[in-house]
Amino acid sequence: MLDSITGPAEWADLSIHNPDDVDFFRFEVLPGGDQYYLDVLFLHDDADLDVALYDESQALVRSGESETDNERLDLRGLEPGTYFVEVYSIEGAANYRLSISAAEPVALDRFEPNGTWESAAVLDSITGPAEWADLSIHNPDDVDFFRFEVLPGGDQYYLDVLFLHDDADLDVALYDESQALVRSGESETDNERLDLRGLEPGTYVEVYSIRRCRQLSSEH
Repeated sequence: MLDSITGPAEWADLSIHNPDDVDFFRFEVLPGGDQYYLDVLFLHDDADLDVALYDESQALVRSGESETDNERLDLRGLEPGTYFVEVYSIEGAANYRLSISAAEPVALDRFEPNGTWESAAVLDSITGPAEWADLSIHNPDDVDFFRFEVLPGGDQYYLDVLFLHDDADLDVALYDESQALVRSGESETDNERLDLRGLEPGTYVEVYSIRRCRQLSSEH
């Protein structure tokens, strides 16, 4: 049992002592205790460790599965309650530390609230290059909806969501006016791209989803 999450903390001298070892930790998120990161700190040269976060019903909430040093869980947006952290090895064994650090808040952008179909922010019609900067996904449960028109001849563009994957795993989806999925971008790298070529003129909605908070910009 770890402490309740109320501020920065660290637990050192932990280990995954063989590739089949698994460590579980239980902790409480109190009201206001969701503004933190939980980091598993290790050297990837020693082992490929991953981390998973489960709620009280043992449902997976978030995970960290990179192939680099360290793994991070973003605790922002979690409901108060009991959670479980699982640290496990994909390959190798290693010593590690658990660290709780304060997350820098991500501000709401000028289009908020735009988290539903009905409140989708209206962008310009697609007639040429444009950019909307200083946008944000301000917590892991935030979703941004944008509505725009594709005019005749306006289908010769890309729409890029520009961000750093080290900060957040953002995805993007494009829906038509009937809310049918048309295209999506779901990579695990920096940025996501939607190809607007070949779209019929009409109204479209793009949606950003997230696993971690991030300032972002959108351009086409």
